[in-house]
Amino acid sequence: MKKLWIALTAAVASSLVPAAAASAATAHRSAAPYAPALASYQTLAQSYSAKQIVAGNWAGYANSSHEGNGTCPVANTTYSPSLNAAVLTTTGQPTTVATACAHIRSQHTVPTRGDVVEAKIWLPGLGSARTFGGTTYPAGTLLDWTTMWTNGANSTNGAESWPADTEIDPVETQYGVNYLTVHYGTATGNGGSTGNWTTLPRGWSGPGAIYATPYPGVPNVHPGWNVVDLEFTSTVANVYFNGKRYITIPASALSHKPAYLNFGISGPNGGDPNHATWPSGRGTEDVQYVKVFS
Repeated sequence: MKKLWIALTAAVASSLVPAAAASAATAHRSAAPYAPALASYQTLAQSYSAKQIVAGNWAGYANSSHEGNGTCPVANTTYSPSLNAAVLTTTGQPTTVATACAHIRSQHTVPTRGDVVEAKIWLPGLGSARTFGGTTYPAGTLLDWTTMWTNGANSTNGAESWPADTEIDPVETQYGVNYLTVHYGTATGNGGSTGNWTTLPRGWSGPGAIYATPYPGVPNVHPGWNVVDLEFTSTVANVYFNGKRYITIPASALSHKPAYLNFGISGPNGGDPNHATWPSGRGTEDVQYVKVFS
C-alpha cells in the first residue's frame, strides 16, 4: 500500500528483548559496508550520525513531504546520548491516531545505481509471550508497525512521483513478521500500485502481484539491533540483513531513480478490522547511523 507516513509499532519498554541478547550487529567498518560481500564499495559518499539526523530535522522533512503529510509529531523523534541513536517513539495506538507515530526522512536523496545504502536500526519485539485480541504471540515477535523504506524522486533531490519512481520497503513489520515489498508502475484507484513485488504471503496483495522468496537459510531482521544494506547494481538490487544477502530485487521492479530514505514507527493499521489481534504497544525504533557507499 502507499505509505503516507508509514510507521510501525513497538513493544512496551519492559517487554523489549534486551539489546545484549538480541544484537547480531557488531561494530561496523567505516571504510566499507557491513556485509563482507560488499567490501568493494570503498567510497563513503554520504554519512549521517544519529545526532546529525536529529539536529538536521529529518522529522521535520518527513512532515513537510507528501509521504509524511504533516501527521507525525516532530517531538516524537529525539536523540539519546546513551544509545547514540535517533529514537522514534510510538504510543502503540492504531495508525488512525496520528500522534501515535514518528517518522524521519533524509533531506537529500540517495543514489540507487552502483551504490550501497546502509543503516543500523533497533526494532522492538516481545520479551515474553503476550496475547492480543485472543491471538497469542511468542517471545521474540516483531511488533507492528516499524519501517525502513525508500521513496523515489524524479531527479536528484526532486519531487516524488509515486509509484513510478519506485518505493522499496526492506523493513516493514506487519502481523508480527517483517515483509519486503517494492511498489512500482502506476497508481491504482484504491491507493495501491500496479506493480507489486513482495514477500507477503500469496493472495495478500492485489491482482498481478509478484510473490518473491528470500534466499534459503538467511535470517530475517529480528528484535534488537540490525544492520540493513541495500545494494543497487546497474540492474538489480540486493538486500542484506546483518551481513547476509536476504533477497534480490529484479531489474523489472526498479526505476533506479534517486530516492529519499525513511524510517517510521506507529501502532497497527487501524483501517484493518483485525488490527486489535496484532502485536503492538509502546516502544521505539532507533536509528544509529545512515551511510551511503559507492
